[in-house]
Amino acid sequence: MNVTPAEFARHIGKTRQYVNKLIRSGRISARDGRLDLEKGLAAIAAQRDPAHDLRTEQSASAGQPAESSALAGLGYYEARAVREQVQAKLLLLELKKREGKLIDADQILLAHQKVFSTLRSNLRGIPRKLASRLAAAKKEAECERLLAEAIDAELKRTVEKPFGPAPRGFGRQVAKNHGKHRR
Repeated sequence: MNVTPAEFARHIGKTRQYVNKLIRSGRISARDGRLDLEKGLAAIAAQRDPAHDLRTEQSASAGQPAESSALAGLGYYEARAVREQVQAKLLLLELKKREGKLIDADQILLAHQKVFSTLRSNLRGIPRKLASRLAAAKKEAECERLLAEAIDAELKRTVEKPFGPAPRGFGRQVAKNHGKHRR
């Protein structure tokens, strides 16, 4: 059955320009602007890369789409532009990380866990530290004052040095980075 390049393109799920490229390169033949459908399909099948089919099958069996859903339906130049934008963003993130402007979320989570764990332990130690003074207190207001002072002192200590002693040279690095931002 003879078909036009546009009909052949629709049949194989490609563009008319792709089919015309195949005709110009000699991969499929056309006479008087028409193609033999069976011969064209056979020619494409004979020239198809078997590794492409294998990769497509492996992707499908792994539950992944054959082509990226973010790039599906995009032309070459649009997909290239998207890829370059993503690469630029990744490079920017790497630069920020190296400059110390980007911190790993896992490190922040671990640091917060350490602060809260230390704070919890220190707050739970207050009753033991104050037990004798609380027992000697004659008034309820005095007990409340002692407890409030101890809790406030612990919270102040946590705010001033939340991560314990700073690593060696840390103060100089912070001052150096802070000075850069003022310029």
